[in-house]
Amino acid sequence: MCKPDEKPLPDPAIVGAMEALKSAYERKVIPSEKRYLYSEFDTPPLRDQEFMVCSQF
Repeated sequence: MCKPDEKPLPDPAIVGAMEALKSAYERKVIPSEKRYLYSEFDTPPLRDQEFMVCSQF
């Protein structure tokens, strides 16, 4: 029952901090939110537009 090899997360120095954060969120956080029905109790998963708003500050 070995876990399959995962691609490493992108390097923030290469793709930018917000893109790396978005990638980490999509691959690590969203699966847990869906598994535990987080959106039923609090907020739905973040959308791409919400990451774009943060990068403009």
